[in-house]
Amino acid sequence: MQTTVKNIFNDVYSFFFMEKITLPELLEKYKDIELMKIMINNLDSIEGTDLKAGMKAIYQFFKNYSDNPIEEDTMWEKLMKESQILFECYGREWHKQVILELVNIIEHLQKAFGNAA
Repeated sequence: MQTTVKNIFNDVYSFFFMEKITLPELLEKYKDIELMKIMINNLDSIEGTDLKAGMKAIYQFFKNYSDNPIEEDTMWEKLMKESQILFECYGREWHKQVILELVNIIEHLQKAFGNAA
């Protein structure tokens, strides 16, 4: 799943900033993935934001918590605090929905590690 999330972020970045992929192509490529559905909704809420910085920070947050098991409650607390900081920094609806979905994905991955919150 980490690779899928990485690919979605790369393709959405390409769509927003490099026009290397079209919206119909994105929808077809990731038609059954909730993260993509969320990333193409609420686009009006990102107008006037630094979307590049937001996407970079949000993806880094995901990467920090998706690659390894979270074995201690303090790590879950840190994850939740960092997600709250991201909400405050990039508080538009689009950002919030993407962050919440990534937290859901992290929790799913942790279940696979045997470390669900």
